[in-house]
Amino acid sequence: NSSTWGAPGSSSTEHFLKLDATTCEPTDTLAVAMATQNTWFAWKNSNPAIDEQHQVLYYSPYEGCNFISKYDLASGTFTQQFITFDGSQQMYGNVVAFDPASGYIVAETFEGYSSQNYYLNIYKTDGTQVKSIKLASNYWFPSMVLFSPSEQVSTGVASTTAAGQVASVKYFNLQGMASDEPFDGINIKVITYTDGTKQSLKMVK
Repeated sequence: NSSTWGAPGSSSTEHFLKLDATTCEPTDTLAVAMATQNTWFAWKNSNPAIDEQHQVLYYSPYEGCNFISKYDLASGTFTQQFITFDGSQQMYGNVVAFDPASGYIVAETFEGYSSQNYYLNIYKTDGTQVKSIKLASNYWFPSMVLFSPSEQVSTGVASTTAAGQVASVKYFNLQGMASDEPFDGINIKVITYTDGTKQSLKMVK
């Protein structure tokens, strides 16, 4: 990051490094037209948010920013103002996250340092807003979005399409307890097939 302190400007340049997963050696350097925020805030996530499946990065470029930038690693396409927030909403810290379970982009915003209005904004990967939730007044500066590990279980544990016959079905609650019958509330349904493959599905009873 060419900006060493404070808010990177539009002329700052960010370099993303591709690393070999085995050796951790850099294999490529990708220059982006606008830098990500510095990580000098002790309480905020490292940025950017990553959609691993589609190889896309999302981040807020600078403090007080009213938009989210997008960088598509596969195509090398950079979109500076991919998502723009409504009204006077802006960023404090880097509060953009990607939920792998739902496939949604999640961002927290506020309306300025003297404001008591804070929001949780949820978007599809095409930039369409799913919903905006106004949080409790005096929520203080939003700085980090976290997801429950149980919410990140989506489809296959070993395979999403199993060729064998069903050998067994087990249900697990959020405390890790197992049962042959579903629990009340959120369940992780694990199907084991005769060929040894497994499928995991989230369900609510």
